[in-house]
Order: sequence, then structure tokens, then C-alpha cells
Amino acid sequence: MRARLATAFGAILAACFQVQSAYAHHAFTSLYDCYAPVVLHGKVSSIEWSNPHVWIHLTADDGKVWMVEGGTPNTLLRMGVRKDMLEPGTAVSIHAYRTRNKACAESPDTHIATCRADGRSLTLGGGAPLFIGASGTGAPVDGADPQYPAGGAKVVEEMQWGKVGDLACPNNSIIGPPR
Repeated sequence: MRARLATAFGAILAACFQVQSAYAHHAFTSLYDCYAPVVLHGKVSSIEWSNPHVWIHLTADDGKVWMVEGGTPNTLLRMGVRKDMLEPGTAVSIHAYRTRNKACAESPDTHIATCRADGRSLTLGGGAPLFIGASGTGAPVDGADPQYPAGGAKVVEEMQWGKVGDLACPNNSIIGPPR
């Protein structure tokens, strides 16, 4: 009886730690700035299609090189985005948010500065925008995520987010609008 109780307690404890580690995955606001949206137009140079996030490498029309973080491969597939749609040389437009520090890091190997952003929507050749972000991570309510349409006052109110123009950003005392 004591062994069964110890086993059951151990299983419950392990389940709690699993839930905590899933919850601990980074939130949008830990890395990205919802007050720094950017629209990128350019060509895909490569793609990393792997968990936990897809990374789209893009050479923008202005010559800047970007790494754009997307959701999981499964999320992108459910939204209609396939790896073969993003072959090198494919022209895309991506709505994204820059990193909090806005820095573009130079690679020691190539000496090319690469900027990073969190992708929200991707448009191929003038088509309809496809959602490429992740849901429920504290990202802005900007209309890109089909679960949270823009202007959804109820959603903003339920999440206790602050509204800035047409954009709902997380409302917390550490991360706020630029002053």
C-alpha cells in the first residue's frame, strides 16, 4: 500500500513539473516588443522547419538580413503554411515585431548583421495573409491570429491587456510603451 501511494504521489508530482515546464516556454514579451511592429518585404534565403519554432531567414528588399521566428511546424501546417511554399528565392511580405533590444547581431563567420523578429503573418505573392505566429503567448492582439481578431474588446478585457491605437499589448509594469 505504501509503495502504491509513493508511486501515485511521484506520478502526480512529475505531472505537475511537466505542466510547469510547458507553461515556462518563453512569452512574447520576454523577447519581442509589441510597440515595434515591422513589415518586411523580401526573399526567403532559407528556412529552419523544426521544433520548437520555425525560423524563416529573409533578405529584405533594403538589404537587411532577418531571422523571423514563427510558430511550431504543426501550427504553421494547420494555418495552411507548408515548408515547400517557402523555398529559397520566394518573395514574401511578413508582418512582425522586432526584438526588445532592436539590435542586429553580426555573425562572426559571415560578418553579416542579422536582425530578429517574431512573425505574425506572411503573404505570398499578393495572396491572403497566413498566420505564422504562436497563440496564447502574450503576443499582441493585432488581427493576425484567427483566435483573437483585432478590435476584440472582449478579448482585450478578458486578458487584462492595455490598448494602444489598434493594437492590444500586454499591460504590465515592467514592459510598457516607450516614453
